[in-house]
This record gives sequence, structure tokens and C-alpha cells, in this order.
Amino acid sequence: MRATSVVRFVIFGAVGFGVGWAIAGFLTSGFLALTLPKFQPPSPPPPWWVQSSSQLAYFLGGACGGAALGLAIGSWKRVLALAVAGFIGFGLGSYLFFFLAFLFGLYTLGIAVGMGLFGGVVLGLTFRDWKWVVLLGLVGMVGFGVGGAIAVAMEMPPLSFGWEQRPPLLLALYVLVQAMVGLIGGASLGAALGYLENRRLAEE
Repeated sequence: MRATSVVRFVIFGAVGFGVGWAIAGFLTSGFLALTLPKFQPPSPPPPWWVQSSSQLAYFLGGACGGAALGLAIGSWKRVLALAVAGFIGFGLGSYLFFFLAFLFGLYTLGIAVGMGLFGGVVLGLTFRDWKWVVLLGLVGMVGFGVGGAIAVAMEMPPLSFGWEQRPPLLLALYVLVQAMVGLIGGASLGAALGYLENRRLAEE
């Protein structure tokens, strides 16, 4: 029963963050490539939702992943709480570590590791237990770090820009690679959350 429950968390986490990161990958690559050429001068500038799509990408991705973890728990309150936590944690994490990378010359891999750490910590805060905060933060760092390392090795790191002139096949491959990053990171968070949730239920 316990093993099945953990597998459920792994699947929900992998699917939620996999879909979320695929959306984020599309918004930072394919969506821009499809829309921005239509707004070149003398055309009017693009609307705000086109200009802001890449900045909103990992806010949406984190919300999608967090909601999936809440569904694995089976509580609509947890769905909402974890969706908000994922929105804040991974969205702000993308801004924070992109800024730190710009200031201190961190490698692109550091952005993925930092986002996983920050996002996992904020998810853990919703449970009001430091053990959840520490474990989800560490697991998020490792899971998204591994996924980010694979993406960097394939020369398709998170938060990559300038896709307007790239061929469509490369854009599609980038979205798939980002989905892979989310799948690995989400499965890791799901496994940790499933373990913690089973332990909590056993103690009760």
C-alpha cells in the first residue's frame, strides 16, 4: 500500500512538472518565435501578454507542478496551497537565480539547481514543518539539477532566449528537453512528498 502510494506521488509529480516545464519551454522559445516576427517595425509593438510570456513561464510551470502534487495528496486545499507555492517558488526562483547568474557569472546549471532548491523550500513551507522544508529543498535541488545538467549537456539550458531565428524542429526539441527536466525534478519531489506523507499518516 505504501509503495503504491509513493508511486502515485512520483507519477503525479512527473506529469505535473513535465507538463509545466513543457509549457515553460514553449513560452520561452516557440511562442516567441511564432509571435514576435509579426510585431517587427513598422508594425505596432506586441501586447503585454506576448512581451511577458517568457517572464511568466516558470510561474505557470511551478503552479502546474504544485497543483499536481496536491492532487496526489487528494485534498483540494493542498492543490490550491501547493499551486500557489509552486507559482511563487519556481517563478521567483527563476528571477532570483537568473539575476545572480548575471551578477556573479554563475553557470546556467546553477539556475536549474537554484530554482529546484528555492521551489522545493517554498513547497515545504506550506506544511509548516522544517523537515519537509529541508527534504523538499534538497530533493528539488538534486532533481532539477540532474535534469538541468542533461539539458545543458544537450545545449538546451533553462531560461534560454533568442529563438526567433531557430528552425522549428529545434524549437520542438527544446520543449521536449525542458519537459524532461520537469519530469525528473517533479518525480524527485513526488517521491520525497510521498515518503513524507506516508510517514505523517503512520505517525497519526
